[in-house]
Amino acid sequence: STATKVWIAAVVTYQHATAVCQDVIAIANGQCQAIVNAAEVDNGSSDPDGDPITLSLNHSVVFPLGMTPVTLTVADNRGGTNTCTASVTVVDRTSPTISCPSAIVSNIARGATSTVVTYPAPVVSDNCSTVSTLFTPPSGTTFALGTNQVVLTAFDLSGNTNHCAFSVIVQPRPPGTHDLAITKLKVPKTINLKTGGPAVTKPVVVTIQNLSPTAETIKIGRASCRERV
Repeated sequence: STATKVWIAAVVTYQHATAVCQDVIAIANGQCQAIVNAAEVDNGSSDPDGDPITLSLNHSVVFPLGMTPVTLTVADNRGGTNTCTASVTVVDRTSPTISCPSAIVSNIARGATSTVVTYPAPVVSDNCSTVSTLFTPPSGTTFALGTNQVVLTAFDLSGNTNHCAFSVIVQPRPPGTHDLAITKLKVPKTINLKTGGPAVTKPVVVTIQNLSPTAETIKIGRASCRERV
């Protein structure tokens, strides 16, 4: 008998990995950026042959505020690659920080019923942008006697807001409070002192005005000054 050898060539079909992307929305952190890796952009990439795959982005994992287009590359262990495109959008959802002033106490003259009050500047900050503030009612408002509430609202450029409140207390000046002011002080321009001589006395003219509606009694005593070298 005659033996016959038959060679059968098997055709192996090799398929590259399939890349599947998805858009990503990330929340900005305290540095106004977000960390997004390739696995978060991936949306089920695979290899038809069952080969292991690796994922990589054409961008660092640190993304700035706003939208950034990215390309995801999927590679198998045979050197085959496939790509897809997506976008990474970083949004600011963090409210600005805000610190209200302490309660403001305004003592007004007895008999008065209101006064104008101005507020100190608030302390505000934000992770991504400048901050605008709004006082309600505004600084410079005339307040009547009593306790009044002021609301401070802070806005950032992404539309995030924060609020705080403080009190404005308008009350009569406590009894015993004196509103005396020195409106004029006249002293000699030159005083000659002699070493070892007697004490030198010079008149000093002081004009004091009572700014209070309440009558005040002023007692003038003797005062002395000592030269210091």
